[in-house]
Amino acid sequence: MAQEIELKFLIESGGLPMLDALPVIGKRLRRTPRKHIETTYFDTSDRRFTDNGFALRVRKQDKNALLSIKQAGSLGLGREEWERPITGDEPNAHDMSDSPAASLLQGNGSDAQLSPLYTVAVDRASFLVKEGSAQIEIAVDRGEIKRNGAELPVCELELELKKGDPRQLFALAQRFIDKAPLRLSLVSKGDRGDRLVDGSWGRPVGASTPKLNATMTAAQAFRTICHSCLYDFMLNEPAVEEDGDIEGVHRARIAVRRLRAALTLFRPMVDDRDFDRLRRELNWLSDLLGAARDLDVMQVETFEPQVHAGSAPLGATSLLAEVGKRRKEARRTLQAALHSDRMRKLLFDLVRWLDHGEWQARAEAQDPVLTRANELLARRFKQLRQRARHLTEADAKTRHRIRITAKKLRYMSEFFDNLVVGGKRRSRYRTLVRSLERIQAALGEMQDGEARAQFLQTLVTNMAGDEPASRAAITAFAAGVFTAVERPKEKKLLRKAEKAFAKIAETKPFLKAA
Repeated sequence: MAQEIELKFLIESGGLPMLDALPVIGKRLRRTPRKHIETTYFDTSDRRFTDNGFALRVRKQDKNALLSIKQAGSLGLGREEWERPITGDEPNAHDMSDSPAASLLQGNGSDAQLSPLYTVAVDRASFLVKEGSAQIEIAVDRGEIKRNGAELPVCELELELKKGDPRQLFALAQRFIDKAPLRLSLVSKGDRGDRLVDGSWGRPVGASTPKLNATMTAAQAFRTICHSCLYDFMLNEPAVEEDGDIEGVHRARIAVRRLRAALTLFRPMVDDRDFDRLRRELNWLSDLLGAARDLDVMQVETFEPQVHAGSAPLGATSLLAEVGKRRKEARRTLQAALHSDRMRKLLFDLVRWLDHGEWQARAEAQDPVLTRANELLARRFKQLRQRARHLTEADAKTRHRIRITAKKLRYMSEFFDNLVVGGKRRSRYRTLVRSLERIQAALGEMQDGEARAQFLQTLVTNMAGDEPASRAAITAFAAGVFTAVERPKEKKLLRKAEKAFAKIAETKPFLKAA
């Protein structure tokens, strides 16, 4: 298979007319005739290609048909692809007999038969340009992804490196994003089409497992982990747009948290002059998602059930209205940020840094992934054990820091799931992850209660327009729901956390040494 290296940008609202003013391509784009291209994706009824990380497609243009097999999923910018011309409109086993996916069609049963899944129909303007010594194909696609009457719009700019240094690809793209609302995306048309087929496009999706293998260097593993987290974030963005679905914000927030955990884990290896700036920008995004998530939970999961059940006192509806107002404002702020120049710059700068950052010149970046992962995880587990040594006597602020450390360590451990081999090692791995989850849950329940009580106290104090009796009832309601009920649980929750910490202290490392 050959490797395809490309940058894909979504052209956001109002961006198409601005492309004409872009340097290098404006005049070419206006003069280049558009060609209609239809690409149909195929798979077996039991989704063999999709499940094995491949996208099988036939592209038709000017009465010619090209069969392609491409890697799919969260792979970053480089994807392996295999292709050849065919005479028909649909692929068959003979057409791909020498392809890397030939074995997937073995057998004569109906499960081995290929069927069309969806079609991507676009009008494309494409041409080649030079950037330094590199040759780059520029393509602008406008059209739809279609499946049984359902459609998703396509409006994209693609830059594909045909030959030369990949850094020139980023150099050219930098000039474009400075002048037009172009948003880097790791989600391909095939990814969107697959989710149109199973009905999951626009719905929240959980965290994916990075596709690591033991032959990778530490640098390759780090890039793969970060690309996986970014991919998850981008898949959840359409769900964030839906105001009524609070799970989308939650899943997007987790994706960013996992990305920040990856940067924290690998910091000794990747801390170059761009590291702190990128980390601050990710903190900015995480804070916006966190503010929206906290108010989602406060309104939808906390107040609305109480008010609708009729168990809230007179005046509590005023409190719910105030929370709802703040939630809408947090959502508006988040939406504006997601479509801002700052966000577009963050995504582009982060991906460029992952692929071509200064940190890659360090010798330790070329160490085997298992060598570096064992060392970095050992350091983090030691830090957690030291912080949790006096958990029982810790104040709320210290417990919160311990919880955050445990949560990050759980994410860090889960990144290496594919590298955990052997029954005993997998057993140790599962014990550690479960223990970290229990610590996070127990300390998180305590933290959530205190945070809600503090938030409500501030909210009630700042509310205006309610009668004193009503305000007193609201205050009593808040105190009763969020403090009196939860305080007696503290000892029980602390015992749960301490028991889970004991498991961690007894468990050996789960990764095999390189």
